[in-house]
Amino acid sequence: ISIGRQAGGIGGGVTFPSAANSQNRTSTLLALAATYTGDRITYEGQLQYSRFRWNYGAADPGPRVTVQAPSSQTIAILGHPGYVFDDTENTYQTQHKITYKYGAHTLKAGADVIVSNFSLTGGGNVAGNYSVRLNAAQLSKIFGSNKGVNLQPQDIPSNVQVLNYSVELQPNAFGTTQSQFGFYIEDVFAATPRLNITAGLRWDYDTLSRSGGSGDLNNFAPRLSANYAITERSAFRVGLGLFYDKIPYAIASDALQQNSTSPAFKTQLQQLIDLSILPSNTSIEGITFDGNLSVNPVCSNYLACPTPAQSANLRDTALSNNLRILNPSGLSNPRSIQAAIGYQWQVTDDLLFYTDAIYSKSHDLLRLIDLNAPAPFIFTGATRSQGDANATRPVTPIPGGGRSIVVTDTGGKAEFKAVNFTVIKEKGKDAFAYRLSYTLSSLKNDTDDINFRAQDSNNFAADYGPSLNDRTHTFSGMLTIFPLERLSLTIAGLVQSGQPVNFVPDATKFGTIDLNGDGQSFGEGFVGNSDRFPGATRNSGRLPWSKTFDIALQYAIPVPEGTLELRTDVFNVFNANNLSGYPVNFTQSNQVQIGGGAPFAQRSAAPPRTFQLSARFIF
Repeated sequence: ISIGRQAGGIGGGVTFPSAANSQNRTSTLLALAATYTGDRITYEGQLQYSRFRWNYGAADPGPRVTVQAPSSQTIAILGHPGYVFDDTENTYQTQHKITYKYGAHTLKAGADVIVSNFSLTGGGNVAGNYSVRLNAAQLSKIFGSNKGVNLQPQDIPSNVQVLNYSVELQPNAFGTTQSQFGFYIEDVFAATPRLNITAGLRWDYDTLSRSGGSGDLNNFAPRLSANYAITERSAFRVGLGLFYDKIPYAIASDALQQNSTSPAFKTQLQQLIDLSILPSNTSIEGITFDGNLSVNPVCSNYLACPTPAQSANLRDTALSNNLRILNPSGLSNPRSIQAAIGYQWQVTDDLLFYTDAIYSKSHDLLRLIDLNAPAPFIFTGATRSQGDANATRPVTPIPGGGRSIVVTDTGGKAEFKAVNFTVIKEKGKDAFAYRLSYTLSSLKNDTDDINFRAQDSNNFAADYGPSLNDRTHTFSGMLTIFPLERLSLTIAGLVQSGQPVNFVPDATKFGTIDLNGDGQSFGEGFVGNSDRFPGATRNSGRLPWSKTFDIALQYAIPVPEGTLELRTDVFNVFNANNLSGYPVNFTQSNQVQIGGGAPFAQRSAAPPRTFQLSARFIF
């Protein structure tokens, strides 16, 4: 599979064609299955091998340039993707299940094992990554040059303000093995002709939970559900269970890639141990790794900053903004308590109604903690400089070490509540069919992503709020009319309330977007790294509602040996400019806006009106 990121348009946003790249993935899959069926015993077994190489950002070499307007908004991304990510994974997987029927009981027991070996070539850009900010005159000059989509890194004025420059010194390949083991037992008990009860227990272990300490061995998950037939046409169902998730490999990969074994960094880690910020039994050798190393040479000369060879002397003396370690206490696997209750009613032979209420409470969600975070900061009109913030860190940033010393922990939490109603009308004897659904939901959390950091001094409580995917109201419907025997017309609609908006500071008002000086404000980021606009809480705004309607016309023509179906689809019939309610690339998301009443900045939109013609031969 190869995906070309051609830049611009719907998918690229402010990424210009000079930054176009491709994502290439070559996969191989081999699978073997065996089944035995006896009078009372059934055995099912599977064995699978898979391999893939995933080159996530293949591109021509050269510098990467992120261009900001005077307000700090990103208006152009030019050149190289800014990183190397070339991953190879080999995975072996086997599953085995035995089912035994005994009277009113159906007993099941099973085991599954997954072993994955990873090798990742990663790191920053050896040609350098620039972040620059234009002044009003420079921005006007670029507009006047009429470069349009042909804008190149060399077209940016040479005297532009360089906000940051980084270059990769150590583009290493590294990896580890992740093994997952699971065992379960379950009983489906037909208590009465109307009542089925299912009870089960599952245990899981993930070797990545060891991180830099010990693994999570107590992942026992009981589950219970019941289905009761009230009448021949109605049923009541209920379920309650505990569920565990695996540790994403990216957690281990990032902790290796962004790690360091420099003497200065080890000195800082020992100081954190002495301050009891890290456990007293922490093994420094066990939590460090010689990972990739991007350094930030002091440079204000656009496109003329030091090369890797010229920066080699910074290997042990560069002060990194962020360094990571493996968690010395190990990691808990994320877990959630999930409950559901539902009712189903077959009103007539062709009309079905059902409703469900769902609740999920999640704990031990993955997030990032800054062990060396500056003291808390409250904005009262004046910003805090990075120097003043650094002076309040528990451990002084020193050459060869890091300002922020980051570790993944599992202290995040989330709560999801939803109720949905669905009506389905099959064609039956009528000339129409439909499906109508409405969902009312709420999703709140204090971490939306494995790279989520609290806005200020690890204060995740202040970041508890609506998730980036919280939608509240969702209406969906589909109506199909059959005016002729082989002709059908389908109308579909999806209406959703707006997704949350995160309000960030305006650099033209405050002189910076990093109000608290911790160096973690990236402006466009949706996650907690960005400072909020003063007075705004996380995700406190909402985008407009999203409304999309589609139509399809289909005609079936009998032909020798089969049927030929001709179909026309029109998506987004009204060509609505939807700003919300669809998957986005968060670097171009409308869900990040400047606060304080600044004009709305549209960075992306759902697909416009699209036509599709298709034919299918059924034989």
